[in-house]
Order: sequence, then C-alpha cells, then structure tokens
Amino acid sequence: MTLKLITNLQNLGFTENEARTYAALAGLKEATAREIFEASGVPRSKVYKVLGRMAKKGYIRTIGGNPTLFSRISPEELTSRIREDFMLSLDEVFLELHALGPGDEAVISEA
Repeated sequence: MTLKLITNLQNLGFTENEARTYAALAGLKEATAREIFEASGVPRSKVYKVLGRMAKKGYIRTIGGNPTLFSRISPEELTSRIREDFMLSLDEVFLELHALGPGDEAVISEA
C-alpha cells in the first residue's frame, strides 16, 4: 500500500480509512474484517463501519460465511463508478447554475 495511492483515492472522495481499506483489499483479494484491520491500519473499532459504508457505495463486496469475507470491486469497476457519479454530479451542477439568472438570489434548501 503506497501513500500516493491513499492520497489519490482521497482526492476521489474516499476518506482516509476507506482508501486504506480498499488498498489493503487490493493486495488481499478476499479478507475478514480482522485481516483488513491488520493490513490497513484502520482502527479495529472503525473497520466494520468503514466496510459497511464502502459496501453501501458499491466499492466492496460482502461474501457470506463465518467469518464474513470482503473483497474489493475491480479497479475498472471502481473507476467507472466514480466517473459516472462525478459526471452525474457535474451535469446537475451545470443545470442548476445555468437555471439561475442574473440577479437571482440563490436560496439554499434541501432537495
């Protein structure tokens, strides 16, 4: 696991713990939460929460068993998913900014 990889994943929106977890899984292929925490340096008390958040985002897969195993999605899938999410957000920002006319006051509200 390299510092450059961790930094680049963080630049793509990963938290430090998510970046460390994904990088550790890249080397481990499949692993238990314990193996991930040992390889990644993510605090043991946080590793399950990080794994749950990453599974919800679709960055890792949960494999049944006792103990539960986790694996990362492929780098191709990851970069494609991040690219799609970024482009969708970029398109939405463009449309929203374009909809504001000169002199319009921007009112921040939850959508």
